Amino acid sequence: MASARLAKNGPQAQALTAFAATSPFNPNEKYLPGTCRVLPAPTADSVPLTKAAQALLPQVYDGVKYVRARILVTDLLPPATRNPWAS
Repeated sequence: MASARLAKNGPQAQALTAFAATSPFNPNEKYLPGTCRVLPAPTADSVPLTKAAQALLPQVYDGVKYVRARILVTDLLPPATRNPWAS
């Protein structure tokens, strides 16, 4: 999971982006919705990242038959730029 890589390498995510896509082989239905959520605080913890991802997916789904989905961890902060007093 991405949070394990974040914890190992030091950066923290500030936002998540979710995408879903229909089949590229269906010319009658091309759909690629996406949405983004800014996290309350930068984190590498899997619990808030998973909760944010679960909250994003209903915003993308609208009854279309998707063949793939993607969650991107975005707006990464290098370890040196973190504020240790931020909650």
